[in-house]
Amino acid sequence: MTLTQDLEQKAIEVGFVSVGISNPDMLRDLPYRWVGKISNMRLPEEELPTVKSVILMGFNAWDNAFNLAVDSPNC
Repeated sequence: MTLTQDLEQKAIEVGFVSVGISNPDMLRDLPYRWVGKISNMRLPEEELPTVKSVILMGFNAWDNAFNLAVDSPNC
């Protein structure tokens, strides 16, 4: 098993639903700086100048309250 596969498997085991590894250049178009209530999103190179890869992980944050709009017959 490669390090990437091991990392992806472990992330899924602890509850993440999506895992990916990317080159920082692929993230250039993301909205850096002030984003909503996050006041300091920075480029990967600003956090770690020698960065070569970025690990992205996602988890399911769906809540039943979201279903009110999604399941509503009036929408």
